[in-house]
Amino acid sequence: MLEGRREMTRLKSAVNVQGRVQEEGFPTNVDPATEKNRIREGKARPGATAAKSSTRVGVSMPPIAQTKSPCPNRLRGCTWTFTPSDMPLHVTECKFRSYGCIGSQLNVFRCDWTGMQHQIEDHLVNDHEMGELLSYNQCYWIVFSEVTPLSGVKLVDAFNRRFLFYTVSNVTLGMVYFVLICFGRRIEARQYYYEFEIRPQEGDGVRRIKFTEYCVSDCEDLGKVMAEERCAAVSFGKLKRFVHDGIVPFRFIVKRVEKRNEF
Repeated sequence: MLEGRREMTRLKSAVNVQGRVQEEGFPTNVDPATEKNRIREGKARPGATAAKSSTRVGVSMPPIAQTKSPCPNRLRGCTWTFTPSDMPLHVTECKFRSYGCIGSQLNVFRCDWTGMQHQIEDHLVNDHEMGELLSYNQCYWIVFSEVTPLSGVKLVDAFNRRFLFYTVSNVTLGMVYFVLICFGRRIEARQYYYEFEIRPQEGDGVRRIKFTEYCVSDCEDLGKVMAEERCAAVSFGKLKRFVHDGIVPFRFIVKRVEKRNEF
């Protein structure tokens, strides 16, 4: 009877080991008793390979560099190249692009002229009889009217480059705007600013209206610049205090931005 019980216990142990062997993926031709001892002692089965982890390790790939292409104005002289994401901004600023008459674009006069950036000065002076250039430190004046919209442009010579001084009145809003435009890219325009001062005639007191503003690029939306008053913007009510014989005298100075003094 005792021998029978021992045999039953041995068979149950063999069945348990066999089930464990099958669950762990071991071949069934392995002796169960031998495998049980091997598992208990923590030994590897001969010929067995370590299980591979199912966890994938991510590999960081370097970003693919965008191919640069030449500017569409390369036949006109532009040698710069840009990625597709940077090209649109450059095209709007490229000095080799085709220019229309800026006076016509600002509705100062009608003109269908087109040309290059370096030809604008000759066009304005010769075709529109603009006269002499204003200097970087200039006293000038505008005609004032509360009922008639007025506008005008004058070329300015400062730091060996050309700027355009633009004035326009809006009778609906009752405002007059004074903008100094730099022919060039936005980053170039931000290198210059102007101090603008409206002053009374001599002997008429010490009251002043003074502005200090960055120059704006000719490729910017000037309508937006004026709407946001990123220029010298004066109401009719204030301006009337400085009118003398129908004109308003003022003075402006073009300056270069120094990094330590940048405002």
